[in-house]
Amino acid sequence: MTPKTGQTVAAVLTLTRLPIGALVAYHLYHGNFSVGFALYTLGLITDVLDGGVARKTGGTSDAGAELDRRADIVFNLLAVTGFCAGAYLIWGNLWWAVAPFIATGGLVVVTRPFFQPHSAASKIRSGVIRLLLLAFVCAKLSWSAFDDVIFFTLIAFGIPAIMHEWDVTKKEVRSGKRRWFKRPLAPITA
Repeated sequence: MTPKTGQTVAAVLTLTRLPIGALVAYHLYHGNFSVGFALYTLGLITDVLDGGVARKTGGTSDAGAELDRRADIVFNLLAVTGFCAGAYLIWGNLWWAVAPFIATGGLVVVTRPFFQPHSAASKIRSGVIRLLLLAFVCAKLSWSAFDDVIFFTLIAFGIPAIMHEWDVTKKEVRSGKRRWFKRPLAPITA
């Protein structure tokens, strides 16, 4: 596969997260947690595959990385919004509606002063936000055999992806392409 073909395949995989995210939002809104969780897992698998295809074919680019970042934001925002809107409008539970926003929004607000958009720490924070959303969805699952299969599929893809992302991030920091934080913390003066 040529680098140009690799870029195209990676971009298509990245863009599939947008309609998948809309479907996740729809199913989580309606309380179909098993289907929503399965679709969310599918979206995460496309996130793992798009970067892998681009790197393997030499088709990485700054534009592709930015497209991937924006697709991740929209995908996760759709999922959280569907979950929270359904919690409030259908189940009538205000706590389940606001808890994911408090958890993820609080994480962003508290850590914002230390991160720049392309810092290694912001990349890690994005993964933490994703894990928080998954924890909220897991808490609502009925845990049928289908849910178990989806959950373990997610683990099978998720752990190697996290290890790979950590390795790539460390290499980017060592090479100077990425910094850990926005700026060094100021020394404490008395």
